[in-house]
Amino acid sequence: MIPLFKNAGLIGLGLIGGSIARAMKKQGLAETITGYTKSSESLQTALQLGIIDNIASSSSQLAESCDIIIICTPLSTYENILKEIAPVIKNRTCIITDVGSLKAFTMELAEKYLSKENQKSFIPAHPIAGTEKTGVEAGFAELFNGKRTILTPASDASSQAIKKVSELWSGIGSKIEIMDASAHDKIYAEVSHLPQFLAYCYAALLKNTTKKQSNLTEEFLRFSRICASDPTIWLDIFAMNISNLLACLNNFTNELKNNAITAPVNDEYLYKILPAIIAGTLIKCSPNSNYAGSGFKDFTSYPKTALEHLYNFKADNRGSTNEIYNKFLFGINELSSYLKHKQPDKALDFMRSSSAWYKDAVSIDKASA
Repeated sequence: MIPLFKNAGLIGLGLIGGSIARAMKKQGLAETITGYTKSSESLQTALQLGIIDNIASSSSQLAESCDIIIICTPLSTYENILKEIAPVIKNRTCIITDVGSLKAFTMELAEKYLSKENQKSFIPAHPIAGTEKTGVEAGFAELFNGKRTILTPASDASSQAIKKVSELWSGIGSKIEIMDASAHDKIYAEVSHLPQFLAYCYAALLKNTTKKQSNLTEEFLRFSRICASDPTIWLDIFAMNISNLLACLNNFTNELKNNAITAPVNDEYLYKILPAIIAGTLIKCSPNSNYAGSGFKDFTSYPKTALEHLYNFKADNRGSTNEIYNKFLFGINELSSYLKHKQPDKALDFMRSSSAWYKDAVSIDKASA
């Protein structure tokens, strides 16, 4: 098989970047792979694992020799990366793509920093794949198998660049779909960003309400696993897609009030009934759930059994709230307020505290098993 690329460059070697490198190696899609990330430890690990062939000392050095550059870093880093690589690739053909959860934002940056010719070879991509784990060691070549990858090229993008990026993703197992960038951002606010936001708020509720539990059910752990996702990455996504996210939150909270149930506040309510209410409400507010990834599917898995129990409550219990229910709404309002008023430090503290509490709770559960 003739490789698609002579030298593929990966900026960022976390779960997604590391998995892309592994999959490209496995499928022989590049003669060589050069990697760059700010963590020298991650670079050395990737080299030792054999998932990259060369190390670059900067984004600009990596760009000197690559015929494709894949950006696999948090969205807040894109601007500096594009600034650095733009003068290096000017006047030569080099495909640029990424893996970010927002597309209109990335295209605006490309228009700002890349030359007109280089813009034609910028093909934004969003693989709908991942886990709650992070780091190059967490990657695996099969991550993208059977998963959808969305491409959002500009109307004047190079057909050859689109073809090459499509062949890259299909070569590592993805199913390709092309979509308008703004439509993408609205859909994924609904089926990806909203459930992740709610996961942090749910973990915050548990942190402030209950002691860490042992003997957590497999069903609960599946529902709640995205509570462990990296808050730093998600802060960027929430902040940069805030208008779409707030619209989704408004729909969700309005519907949530209709699904309120008065019930004794105990572990069953916290770990079974409330998750079922959240999951069932999210399903009702998600007409585009066919675009969702595994995070949404796991987060909405609770209704399969718990909703049967939930709907056994008498009709006169519906629409009535209790203290816990109101605390959950308060957490939603608190985090959304930090984002709306551009208080990233407070938002990050909220998310980190929630995620850390959840991870610790799961560790206690595993230790007691």
